[in-house]
Amino acid sequence: CLCASGIFTPEAAELAAYKARIRELRLGGAPEALETLLGILRSSVHFELRAVAARRLGELAPERAANALRAALRDESAAVRIAALGALAGLGGEAGEQAIAQAAADENASVRFEAQLRRSAPAGL
Repeated sequence: CLCASGIFTPEAAELAAYKARIRELRLGGAPEALETLLGILRSSVHFELRAVAARRLGELAPERAANALRAALRDESAAVRIAALGALAGLGGEAGEQAIAQAAADENASVRFEAQLRRSAPAGL
């Protein structure tokens, strides 16, 4: 077990379980799933959970979550900003272009790099 060796701590195991639950959310049969994902994204929970929520929103309902995703471009975590950028860039059009432009001016080099990749990738990737 990785827990016993200290590589995978109980806290990491709990975080992984939460991330898996977020990834399992579906909009079709559970109307509250969108609100759950938006709530996670807007919360102060662990940044990895916010990033997974942003990616999931991008997969399930980017148009309906666009305002929250735009706000997430200002998150304190670069990982969340990158996830929000991916979700918005996937929309294409003006929303995607604005997200890429904002990310291109980010203080974090990883976010700027991701923006550069998105500029050269076709919409939807």
